[in-house]
Amino acid sequence: MTALARAAGASLNQIYLAATAGALRAWTPEDWTARGAGPLHSFVPAESRPPGHETATLGNHLAALRAELHCAEPDPRRRLDLMRASTDRHAAEVPQQRAALRALPRVAGLATRCLLNRSRTALLTTNVPLGAGLVINGRPVRGLACLPPLLFGHPLSVALTTYAEQATISFTSDRGDADPGRLPQLWQESLTELEEAYAPV
Repeated sequence: MTALARAAGASLNQIYLAATAGALRAWTPEDWTARGAGPLHSFVPAESRPPGHETATLGNHLAALRAELHCAEPDPRRRLDLMRASTDRHAAEVPQQRAALRALPRVAGLATRCLLNRSRTALLTTNVPLGAGLVINGRPVRGLACLPPLLFGHPLSVALTTYAEQATISFTSDRGDADPGRLPQLWQESLTELEEAYAPV
């Protein structure tokens, strides 16, 4: 995924979200092949520290942005371009938007519930980057996976966990009409589709 991000000029998070959009497109194609199918709105992680800010300071500097997953777009490169536009890091560093992100963790619970209501946002997509070398009771941790919760009645949540050189994708579902057990394989196929789209010719 890191090599793909370099080749595509995108962030790891944008690659993850574009692959997620491709997997959701393949999971329920009838929802995305009809004319006029709009984007799926998701909450995604966002860094609210300004450039050069010391990372080892107290305070919650992680916020979430409502972003569009363009599941209706059949072309993987175009899907990533659209994802890049809605999660562009430089746009998030505009001072007014950065100030709003810093204030978000202090928003009242009612406002947060309103923002995450399934009428506005369909699912949570989170990215949990972890370092390497974790040890529990003297034993090294060899792999990690995040199990994302279902929030506010959402039918699905997705999490990417990166640890050392590993990346693990996890899905939590309420077992709706479509079989959620297909999602990991569909996500892998979507990632492969992106890799092929950016392979050198």
